[in-house]
Amino acid sequence: MSRVPLVHARAGAPPEYALPEVAAAATSCVLCVTPLPATARRRRNLPRNRQGRLLVPLARTRPDHARGRRPADLRKLTWTTPPAGSPAAADLPVTRLLTARGIAFTAHRHGRIRTVDDIHARTRFSLPHSVKTMAFTAGGHVLLAAVPGPARIRYGRLAAAVRVRRGDLAPADEAVLRGLGMEPGGVTPLCPDPAVTVAFDQAVPHLGRVFCGSGRADHTLQLSASDLVRFPARAVVAAIASEE
Repeated sequence: MSRVPLVHARAGAPPEYALPEVAAAATSCVLCVTPLPATARRRRNLPRNRQGRLLVPLARTRPDHARGRRPADLRKLTWTTPPAGSPAAADLPVTRLLTARGIAFTAHRHGRIRTVDDIHARTRFSLPHSVKTMAFTAGGHVLLAAVPGPARIRYGRLAAAVRVRRGDLAPADEAVLRGLGMEPGGVTPLCPDPAVTVAFDQAVPHLGRVFCGSGRADHTLQLSASDLVRFPARAVVAAIASEE
């Protein structure tokens, strides 16, 4: 059975083929004045070879964000905090508090991190401009120690700063962290609980804009170090760390 080319509304368009008995019906559809769908318009304007086949697959001409993926050069970058009251700004308990207090911050989402190696592998954060926080218990009290990223906590100095015995300091377990609304890898000095003492190394207030935990291992916050130090209900600033 012979085939005849369909008539195309656009001059120069390559012919498609159909059986003669459906050619008339198909022609009337092609010449219809109803606007073509967006996909059809993109397909019509793409380059073709002499056989009328697309030189570039249609799916590959769509931008990454149209396929539900972030462009490769943006996958590890950050976004600025949305306006106060927007859903994205209230995703985490600590960001709700920051927004309520009018403190400017930036939220960074990334793979879950727990170690320095994770930070290097899954983020582009600057360690010299970061604050790492460790949680301790001492005599039934909870203590958070926040020091510059590359520094080491000196436990004797920490104990003296918060007036507890060095031997009473013990790492807080996951149950204690859950009570603070935190998880391992996401411990934050942004703790408004008046029963928790947050000890900052004396270098932290001078770091400028810093990265710190958010309470979750897959989010990091960035804000002014001065705002960070002023946030806790009970804060101490002392020489509790040394450079590694």
